[in-house]
Amino acid sequence: RGLSAGEFFLMFQPQVDASTGSPSGVEALLRWRHHTRGLVSPGEFIPVAEETGLIVPLGQRALEMACEQFKLWQLQDVHTRISVNVSARQLQDPHWLESVDETIQRTGMPPHYLDLEITESMLVGNPQKVMDTLDTLGQMGVTLTLDDFGTGYSSLSYLTRLPFHTIKIDRSFIQHIDEKPRRSIVQAIVAIAHSLGMRIIAEGVETPLQLSIVRDLGCEEIQGFYISKPIEAQAIEPWWRMQLGNVGVMVN
Repeated sequence: RGLSAGEFFLMFQPQVDASTGSPSGVEALLRWRHHTRGLVSPGEFIPVAEETGLIVPLGQRALEMACEQFKLWQLQDVHTRISVNVSARQLQDPHWLESVDETIQRTGMPPHYLDLEITESMLVGNPQKVMDTLDTLGQMGVTLTLDDFGTGYSSLSYLTRLPFHTIKIDRSFIQHIDEKPRRSIVQAIVAIAHSLGMRIIAEGVETPLQLSIVRDLGCEEIQGFYISKPIEAQAIEPWWRMQLGNVGVMVN
């Protein structure tokens, strides 16, 4: 009912270049404003959507809203990569690739500005099917990010076989990155990613110290409350202009 009533909307959390502070992208985050309960936590409705299979049409709507929003930002001369999360159910749906392609064509979304985030846990189970799906997305021109890296149980061999462009380090590693064991793990992840020609986004950066460490370790981009909390679509354009005006300030 919430889906048919249009109660779902997107918030966007900015991502910036770790060295300069220049805006580099946004992550689209699905939110639900229930007609009687108000805002419902994603931690409450996403698991139910996964369990019932409604995550497939819900995820499709999120993709459509993200692509439509990109076109509106283009009119404001804001050209930003948009990352959209993909669920395991979507990857398994036989019509999902077709719906992604149709959405790109219908909205006029430039594929290289669309980044699909795949969590590490999705690679377990049927890696060949996932590989074929990701290869097809790559042929469409879509970029791919491996999300929550380091929290799952997938083999490192997947990184050499799957066409990811970016690895996003989970916030659980960034939260305690001042501790040597966590810092050493992040350093190893960065080294592996760079050896394979991949970029690194550090997620959950909340303090100047965390920023300094991830930048020194070689992370190209950062995301987290230190840069910006998730904000509504209409706030992205002024944030974008302000950030461009402050390039270099963050790192000094």
